[in-house]
Amino acid sequence: MVLGIRTLVLGAALLACATPALAQTRETQRATDGGDIVVTGRLDPPTLTTEIRRFVRGHARLSRIDQIARWREPICVNVINLPEAYGSFIANRIAAVAREAGAPAQDRAGCTPNVSIVFTTEPQALINSIRAENPQMLGYHALGERDAVATMTRPIQAWHVTATSNGHVTALDEPMRDPPSGMAGSRLTNRLSSVFVHALIVVNQSEVADAPIGPIADYLAMMALTDIRDERWGCGGLVTILELFSQECPSAPQELTISDRAFLQGLYSMDEEAIASLQRGRIAGVLQDALGDGEP
Repeated sequence: MVLGIRTLVLGAALLACATPALAQTRETQRATDGGDIVVTGRLDPPTLTTEIRRFVRGHARLSRIDQIARWREPICVNVINLPEAYGSFIANRIAAVAREAGAPAQDRAGCTPNVSIVFTTEPQALINSIRAENPQMLGYHALGERDAVATMTRPIQAWHVTATSNGHVTALDEPMRDPPSGMAGSRLTNRLSSVFVHALIVVNQSEVADAPIGPIADYLAMMALTDIRDERWGCGGLVTILELFSQECPSAPQELTISDRAFLQGLYSMDEEAIASLQRGRIAGVLQDALGDGEP
């Protein structure tokens, strides 16, 4: 049991009061090669290595203890304010992506949600309410950072609650609480690891209403399974589903790319107790194997 989790669970349950919404569909033009890769040309080996490093750093924010966090407990997705058919499609898609990557996932029936996806036409009002009533749901941050953290700046935005585990105790990451004793990658003391406890993903319905539900589901899967460091992903380098709502990318992919899938497979096969440089190295190695021919 994670220390401090009770308040978080209660807060997640209160999200059901958000405004109803319905995603509309519109096909988006894209140029592809092999199904899911936008044509950008081949990358020479040095450039590919550089882009892989940038991709890994951009797709995984470091936690409080300077590690890459991931799910240890099976994810359970709750989609709020969409008709059941749409919500089920998104939840099932995220679970399928998780299983493909090696992440734990469970069926929706009877599980306690730890991934809350809220569609609303008033996203900032929702975040303001969460900030006032349960700021813990906005993840680990210093009090001086709260204004920036509690600001909705993108069509889809995520906040991950993390905890630190030393194999004996798992405690929520909070500014006024020290993490459990230990050190990442140590052979002399308890080895620490960062784990996700809850993910809140808010979708501004007004900004995604014209997007097909399939690409939205894949975008949400990436946001749920990793804590994106750079959510304003632009074009160039390795292609990613995160380009979907970028104004710079008129031919953004409409599904998870080879790079996205390889990243998630690396994330969920790395040593969760290793130091960040080794974790990044493992993820980069999986990407290198997947993109060995230089295709982004």
